[in-house]
Amino acid sequence: MARYEKILNSWKHGSQEAQREQVMSVCNHFFQHASYGGSGTKGSHNIKIEDEGLADFPGSHPRGEMTIPITGGQRVKKYYLKRIIEAVEHIKAKKSQKENLDNETEAREEA
Repeated sequence: MARYEKILNSWKHGSQEAQREQVMSVCNHFFQHASYGGSGTKGSHNIKIEDEGLADFPGSHPRGEMTIPITGGQRVKKYYLKRIIEAVEHIKAKKSQKENLDNETEAREEA
């Protein structure tokens, strides 16, 4: 199991909170863009995630943006870890669907 998958699994099955640095690392791995603090987010204690795949994800902005608040400037609460896990699963499902459609299209063109 890859490093980031292990982190997601630990969040899913135990962690009540996670360090901001760990959350940023995971977000940078799975999403097109993630930033902390003053770079375009309101307030300095937020992580802003941006990914086209999140445009239709419940609770995100139509442009594919999602904001994760930081508690005490250092930690992300369990609820938001769950939202990140759901967003990662949503993006993975979309990529899988796209790959399946691409493979079907390729197979039809070869026939």
